[in-house]
Amino acid sequence: MACTLVASAAPIRGHGLELRYAYSLATLTGQVRLNGLELSYDPAGRELFATGYGSVRVFNTSGVQTYQFGNADDEAGFVADVAALEDGELLLLTSRERSFSLLRANFRGEPQETLNLTGLPPEFPGDFRPGAIAYSRGRIYLADKPGMRVLVVDERGRTLAAYDLAALIGEQEKRQDLGINGFAVDREGNLLFTIAPLFKAYVYPPGGEVRSFGVPGSAPGKFNLVGGIASDDQGRLYLADLLKCAVLVFDREFKFLGEFGYRGRAPGRLIAPTGVAVGQGRVYVSQYGSMGISVYQIHE
Repeated sequence: MACTLVASAAPIRGHGLELRYAYSLATLTGQVRLNGLELSYDPAGRELFATGYGSVRVFNTSGVQTYQFGNADDEAGFVADVAALEDGELLLLTSRERSFSLLRANFRGEPQETLNLTGLPPEFPGDFRPGAIAYSRGRIYLADKPGMRVLVVDERGRTLAAYDLAALIGEQEKRQDLGINGFAVDREGNLLFTIAPLFKAYVYPPGGEVRSFGVPGSAPGKFNLVGGIASDDQGRLYLADLLKCAVLVFDREFKFLGEFGYRGRAPGRLIAPTGVAVGQGRVYVSQYGSMGISVYQIHE
């Protein structure tokens, strides 16, 4: 995977913010070398969940894998994504053939019950196939990235809201050519998503007006192929750019603060980053090139 070459690899400094490479996530036998893992952070348990290849790996605050569960042959199905509830239990989004299931599991990933989705609006498409999940303040967000739709349910599976993101941004006719690349929900319940073909990132406060930012280009602050998106407690936005091999940082008003990473295999460099998560003053970045997950410390 080629990346746009950028001369400098210095960490972000300025705007009252500095990010420095800390370490890469590892098992007891060495650095994790898996590619393109989906990331989610559990602020209550202070753990990072890395999902890929049908299983979930759990890492502690020291960056060491403490547990792993799930595999493609499990009766529950292929684990596509995971989110942590406030009580320490987990939500598992699994798939098998062309169907999906939403499971509630204990902290070990052992399924306890299946949540049946109810109250879907009649206009919601029958081919809805979520591949990403997020949780915030008692609400579960299920995102169908290719279909550009999000379903919001409570902890019993009852529908609270349904959003057509393509309609929200006025791109219904291009839905099949666009899709969502990155998806997340911040602590305030805002939907965060990126659309690479449009070189845009979006913030949607439910019931409010969708806002967007992004300009194509290779200069600092511009997008090449934007993917994963996440936010921290101050509302800053972190976006992984696969072709630029960097993570771009913006404040809550979309002011560009800087970017870090850049192509390379030295500590702190990145190869085709795809996923990003933020928690407890750290930024976690998954990537390709058998580089695993790099961790950066936020200094303010």
